[in-house]
Amino acid sequence: MSLAGATIDHMISVTVFIGAILLFISLFNQTIQTAILYQRHRYIAAKCSDILDNILLNPGYPLNPPWGKTNCTPTSFGLQDPEFTQYRLSPFSLMRLRSASGTPLTYPPTGLTYSNITMGFGNYLLVPYNLAINYSTASKLLGTNNTYGFQLTITPIVTVTITEIHAANPLTLRVDVAGTGFPLSNATVSWCFLQAVEQGGQSSPSYASFFGTTYANDEGSAFLTVDDIETDDCYVDCICTHKGASRNWLS
Repeated sequence: MSLAGATIDHMISVTVFIGAILLFISLFNQTIQTAILYQRHRYIAAKCSDILDNILLNPGYPLNPPWGKTNCTPTSFGLQDPEFTQYRLSPFSLMRLRSASGTPLTYPPTGLTYSNITMGFGNYLLVPYNLAINYSTASKLLGTNNTYGFQLTITPIVTVTITEIHAANPLTLRVDVAGTGFPLSNATVSWCFLQAVEQGGQSSPSYASFFGTTYANDEGSAFLTVDDIETDDCYVDCICTHKGASRNWLS
């Protein structure tokens, strides 16, 4: 009887020991998986930070002249304004990016397809597809091709709206500058006005440029006046504020 009892005790002990080992292995695997996931998320977060710094703190290449002001494909991708430091983006490089939100536009006479950067009624920018930098090109230049995916969304922190007050002689525009829910008083408003000038016998018009700087009032409004503008003239007014927001308005 004592031998049988010892055998039973031994079997029970072995069973409990095996169960304890299996339980320990299960808990150990869960701990290892948690640690692996933590390290993976930490690595992805660090990689994301590196990619953002490469995009926002690197002007890209070519640099002289900047690739955003030329028709060439960059050999190094970056959106920083080469004339400034820190997190200030080049508006020219941003305009070279292919928009994922606007509907592409094809011009039948030439067959060219344009990336349509639409910012509301009367506010748009058309960039030929052969000049726009698409996602695959940017991903390859950043070294993330077939390894990581990313999405870049640019949202201005300053909203600029332009209203025509007087149509001609002089042309008067009101520029309203607002932040997140409140007007920006005393904002510095720099503007560039491009007037299309018809040339007899030429297939395309020439352009006259006007530049100026003014300041918004306490209500966040500034008024621009341009002389010698006829009611049937075609023009583009580009507005930039001291916060770095920009918007194009076409009439």
